[in-house]
Amino acid sequence: MEYYELCKLDEIIPLKKQNPFAPRHPFRLLVVSISESGKTSMVVHLLLGSKYPKIYPWMFGEKHGYKIPKEGSKNFGKKYIPCDDLIVVAQYQDEELWEAVQCFYEFIAMDKQTPWYEDARFKLIGPEELPNISSFKETGRFTLIIFDDLAGEPLATQLKTIPFFRSGKYEEISVIYIAQRFYKTHPNICANLKYISLHHGCGTLDSIKRILKDTYDDYEPLAKKSL
Repeated sequence: MEYYELCKLDEIIPLKKQNPFAPRHPFRLLVVSISESGKTSMVVHLLLGSKYPKIYPWMFGEKHGYKIPKEGSKNFGKKYIPCDDLIVVAQYQDEELWEAVQCFYEFIAMDKQTPWYEDARFKLIGPEELPNISSFKETGRFTLIIFDDLAGEPLATQLKTIPFFRSGKYEEISVIYIAQRFYKTHPNICANLKYISLHHGCGTLDSIKRILKDTYDDYEPLAKKSL
């Protein structure tokens, strides 16, 4: 996976290589790390993929007046986690990273004649606006819902997220929960995870072993690699 600075897209060369495998839809993923560690940035890069730096010059007018290539005439990259509808549930909605994602999704859905077109939708909402899971029934669209650091929210708010982890896969819904502490995440969410992404500040080797033990039989080698 290419990793690039969103504010320095003139430097397209990847800053580092990461795991080339992204979660397969539908999935349930928990991303855990301390504050300001870059966990949200990692998720954003999965959403934008290699497509964002390719279309950036057209998005922000750097190629204003340039003839747009015909469909199929140029590779415009791909999103690492493809989806039709992206919903971000966040208490603090002034995050610049989510603004970048919104701009990207609105741009690729703007003109059907462009080679980068996708019938994609983006919505940024507060926890109180989260709809019932039944509203996603038989939509025929792949949906990805991201819960951005809601562990500090009232229990009633957290309980509204649990059905998406329990039965979201039956409605073609994938979910990502971003948190600062694994053990602050509701146990019903942790019990239904398919992937866990542990980052800086997750704790000692013993605490990481306790986390991985519930998911993997052979967890010792994984715990050592995560430090």
